[in-house]
Amino acid sequence: FVAMMTPGVYFNVMSGQIEELLQLLFVLAMAGVAPGVLLGVSVLVKPFAAWPLAVMAWRQPRRLIPTAAAALLIGGALGALVCGADSYGQWMHYSQNTMYGLIFGNMNTSLGLLPLRLAGFTALPSWGRVFLMGMFVAFPMLVAWVMRRRPPQIQASWAAAAALLFAPFSHHYYLPLLLVPMAFEVRGILDAMASDEVPTSAREGRAEDRPPGPRARC
Repeated sequence: FVAMMTPGVYFNVMSGQIEELLQLLFVLAMAGVAPGVLLGVSVLVKPFAAWPLAVMAWRQPRRLIPTAAAALLIGGALGALVCGADSYGQWMHYSQNTMYGLIFGNMNTSLGLLPLRLAGFTALPSWGRVFLMGMFVAFPMLVAWVMRRRPPQIQASWAAAAALLFAPFSHHYYLPLLLVPMAFEVRGILDAMASDEVPTSAREGRAEDRPPGPRARC
């Protein structure tokens, strides 16, 4: 219900986009359900999912790397078997030519593209792809470093959010994925509030059980 209230999801569902499936896989992975397998499958769907996979693999290598590698290999082989091995090359050709030709379209809300828009560009300059890929690498890496002392799931979620926002192509119906790190932060705030309340009430209960001191008897 919360996801359906966020921008773009209605359009996403009605147009048959796969983003909701990707978001579900990511949520389950961050909740601890087969994270290696689900993050590996997510990378096969969208490249920005490589960032949370990299963070989780760095923090939990024995748990993540074998299962993620198996998911990537099996998924890639199944894709080549069903769609043909040349389908990967066709997609790369399409993304490098047709998609980059449409990168300034209104549907693209990438923050990495914002400096080029503000500079007045209406077409991608010759160095534009290198610039966009640099933004896509630099900002998730910066966020992952800032979050290095947080739990792995929170660090990976915020790195994924940065990768999503600074990917060369980022559409408005990708945004519900940002609910994942926000949910972690809200949960942390609620847990902190609950842990503060329990000791206080316990101290008050112990004070009531103690016999009155001399000042109380007077």
